[in-house]
Amino acid sequence: MDKTSYDIIMTVIASRGEIYDQLIIEYWIPMIRFVNSHYPSIHIIMMFGKDDTTSGLTLKDKNIFYGTKPDSLVPGIYDKTLECFKHIESSFQYKHILRTNVSSFFIIDHLLKYSKSLSNSNIYAGFIGIHLNMSFCSGSGFWLSPDIVKQLIYNQHHEDRNTFPDDVAISRILKNVPRTKLPRFDLVYDIDIRDKYKLLKDIIHKGMYHIRIKNSKNRQLDIDYVKSFTKILYHTN
Repeated sequence: MDKTSYDIIMTVIASRGEIYDQLIIEYWIPMIRFVNSHYPSIHIIMMFGKDDTTSGLTLKDKNIFYGTKPDSLVPGIYDKTLECFKHIESSFQYKHILRTNVSSFFIIDHLLKYSKSLSNSNIYAGFIGIHLNMSFCSGSGFWLSPDIVKQLIYNQHHEDRNTFPDDVAISRILKNVPRTKLPRFDLVYDIDIRDKYKLLKDIIHKGMYHIRIKNSKNRQLDIDYVKSFTKILYHTN
């Protein structure tokens, strides 16, 4: 049987909770609906833990993956990420996986441009951070080509999965793979920028494809931003 082929498969770290549910309902579900209607080269998978349920969320089965282990920061996120990668490898053909989280907002047109600019091999790309003098691609959004995904799956049970956050553990496994630096726009400083239409247009004008929206003190700001941005770009009614 031929595998379904995509340019980008987005895997999204997901779990249940008041803020997470609002982000999924106000942004990810409309986003998935919009992508399914207008961008057939993209597939989105929400990754939940073993004990999660998607009750009350209007997600389709094809957009849901459940890990086999309970959710946790370490090693739970790493484990369900790698289990989802194995599922993708057995089920689909693709150019890139983009592993992200519910707090990331994407401008799809620019996302596709970045995908086209990246090779289909030896790609480990994203916003670069440093941990213990080693660079890593932030877990808020990193790109992998199929050969690198296979390398991760081969080393799935690496000991660093029990010690480090998932993105750092992945970087340690991929220590010999070059990092490709990509931009990211951050809305993380608890600032309520009133004119969200102008803000989004400015971000798009800068050529950004990825907005990280995770305010530390007022998470309601996250909801306000994603609701406004979704209405502007991905309103389907």
